[in-house]
Amino acid sequence: YSFTVTATDDSGNTSAATTVTFAITNVDDIAPTITSGETGTNKAENSGAGQTVYTITADANDGGTIQSFAIGGTDAALLAVNASSGVVTLTANPDYETKSSYSFTVTATDDSGNTSAATTVTFAITNVDESVPTITSGSTGTDLAENSGAGQTVYTIAASDNDGGSVASYAIGGDDAGLLAVNASSGVVTLTGDPNYEAKA
Repeated sequence: YSFTVTATDDSGNTSAATTVTFAITNVDDIAPTITSGETGTNKAENSGAGQTVYTITADANDGGTIQSFAIGGTDAALLAVNASSGVVTLTANPDYETKSSYSFTVTATDDSGNTSAATTVTFAITNVDESVPTITSGSTGTDLAENSGAGQTVYTIAASDNDGGSVASYAIGGDDAGLLAVNASSGVVTLTGDPNYEAKA
């Protein structure tokens, strides 16, 4: 501000004008704004504890500086935050079957004590196929008559992948695997020779 002042005595004499100025100093009275969005980084299960899933950033607004970051909300107890850098990490090895998604809130506080509105952040844990398949086609093949010909189907392997994947291939082994053939893609098992009861029942 700038203004002039004068004084007049009772005889009507007026002083010369003196210019006066004063200033308004800024007080940071606006809360920060979170600028890092609402989506964390998805992680694969079993990928390890301590991974960074989100980094909080904020605009202090009104000439201040960010003093600290904090987290809260549903899954905050499963996460850790570096109050200075805003880096949010997982505290345990993620497991899709136990918990497939996380939700937490983030805030920032400036050096005048103003705290931002809470922003909700989510991220997901992606499934990794970690279970062995299960054979579902039973333990009995198809009986054949002797001399009925080579190349006949005696069994078709079927299996459940169990953990969200798909069966990639089938194989056979054991005592008589050398007398049989398997289609690795379809699971069809066939005789390689003409069956002979007297030679092998």
